[in-house]
Amino acid sequence: GKRHPHQRRLKRTNLQKVHQRLKQYDLESCENFHELFMMVHEAIASISGIGELMVYDTAHRLGAYLQKEPEYVYLHAGVRVGARALGYKPSTKWINPKSLPKPYQKLSASEIEDCLCIYKHALHAIANQ
Repeated sequence: GKRHPHQRRLKRTNLQKVHQRLKQYDLESCENFHELFMMVHEAIASISGIGELMVYDTAHRLGAYLQKEPEYVYLHAGVRVGARALGYKPSTKWINPKSLPKPYQKLSASEIEDCLCIYKHALHAIANQ
């Protein structure tokens, strides 16, 4: 019943639709985070007002509950801006951490996502020097 700060602008009716749709899926059957992410995407991405950040955040929270960590870095919102500074195309949906520069490979996928989002402007400035 609590709303994540990323979802502060979403209408309550849309969040209720998300809840109803997700209840129709066997999320616990997913063997890994990527399967969970794809299932959540299938379930809720078509709901008006639900974007890629909501899909990822929902999968991420469900993954934490189901003890499934992301294996890939999923691009959405600010994370995509940071990834573009590293040369990834805007259409990229996720990145294998092994394809990133070596310093990033010491981090988990979630930590990389945080870095790309938090430091997106710095990465963009460095890339444009």
